Amino acid sequence: MKKSYGILLAAAMAAALGMSAAAAETEALAETEAAATGTYLAEYPEEGLTVAIPASLWNTKGYFTPEACGALDDDHHVYGVVFMYFPMSEEEVSEAFYGEDATEEQYYEVLNSQIAPSFFLASELDPEETAKAYEEWDQGFYPMDFDHASVLGSSDGYTYYLVDLKKENLDEYTAALEKEYADEVASVQEQLHEVMKSATTCAPEDPLKDLIGDKIEFTLKDLDGNTVESKDLFAKNKVTMINCWGTWCGACMSEMDYLKELHEKVQESGGGIVGFAWEKTTEDAAYGKTKEFITENGIPYPNVRMPLEFVEQVNGFPTSLFVDQDGKVLGAPIVGANTPAYDSGFNRFLGLKDESTETETEAADGSQDKSAAPAAIQTGYDVNVKDADGPVAGVMIQFCDDSTCNMGTTDENGVAHFDLPSGKEYEIHILVAPDGYQEDETVYHPDENNQATIELKKAE
Repeated sequence: MKKSYGILLAAAMAAALGMSAAAAETEALAETEAAATGTYLAEYPEEGLTVAIPASLWNTKGYFTPEACGALDDDHHVYGVVFMYFPMSEEEVSEAFYGEDATEEQYYEVLNSQIAPSFFLASELDPEETAKAYEEWDQGFYPMDFDHASVLGSSDGYTYYLVDLKKENLDEYTAALEKEYADEVASVQEQLHEVMKSATTCAPEDPLKDLIGDKIEFTLKDLDGNTVESKDLFAKNKVTMINCWGTWCGACMSEMDYLKELHEKVQESGGGIVGFAWEKTTEDAAYGKTKEFITENGIPYPNVRMPLEFVEQVNGFPTSLFVDQDGKVLGAPIVGANTPAYDSGFNRFLGLKDESTETETEAADGSQDKSAAPAAIQTGYDVNVKDADGPVAGVMIQFCDDSTCNMGTTDENGVAHFDLPSGKEYEIHILVAPDGYQEDETVYHPDENNQATIELKKAE
């Protein structure tokens, strides 16, 4: 497996809690609850972990923060939560990552200062395969000592582990720290071993994994409005990659030339692409622009209108997934424009040789390129939508960077929340407003507090 650090679904190994309003509220809740009860209940349902973290860990001089990593492997057999520690205060971390005057040099200095004393894993694989999945995901940044991993228990087909950083790596790291921070790293690791004894573990809740093995079967319309059966599209290839896209999605459009070449390349091996186009509506007239783009750019693979049932399951554009000739989903969906993952998927499901000879973070001479260390610091962004009378629910929001148009819908409080990497330029659009409101074509951006407030106008 080849790790891509630039996409939404790539787990953020070097992650810190963000300073958005939502994150600040979570942090305040942790501090309040820890002060009142001595513990804060940290819940990670998508990784299968609930653990009571004592105030002694939240109130360290350095910055301690657990971070959910999601699935670590392509088949979603292994999930993780990393316990991070920075040898500096939370305020210093926040300033380096989000401060107005922060420099790129400060950003990477703080990023590279962190350590992962311990790691929680939930795995369906045997110990050897679990270690292999982690090591392929991690690529040598935090070598964990699987020979001495603590088994926390087993249930629902999963085994749960607490794994420590290898002692030689821990010693090397702490040797460069001031004594008070070095002692605190050791204390953090020791306390984690104690608190994890009473942690609650369960099978990770992973809606993406639930799709694997499902059969996709729809009656569709092509771009001319003719009826098409999905089974007929998939039967033409041994393996088909469905690519969900729209002309309104910049990230989708940016990869079209690559997809065109990829389709032609994999045809001789039995692979192919089918486009599921969505133009924010089911109305026929909207797909004239789609058809025009396909014709002008010579897109060789078939495109159909994306079924509305499928739109409701997609959280970002583009989203791509692989199916066999019967429409059975072969792997977890790929969210975002991630061309290496497309190549890897075809290689894997068609049994082709992977032509890549290097990982993205390892040079040909085997040396580690630290500048390529994961920089996807997760934070929270809130988009608040209101009208003259108050919050507006049911507004579909498009929250885009250069690789993914993430989708979200405002809740009853008029808020759509996105947990995404910081340090990127994001554009926010109203994709679909509820009936009774004017269209809003304005491009919005999150402010310094990772917030955006949009006021919709009612239709006259």
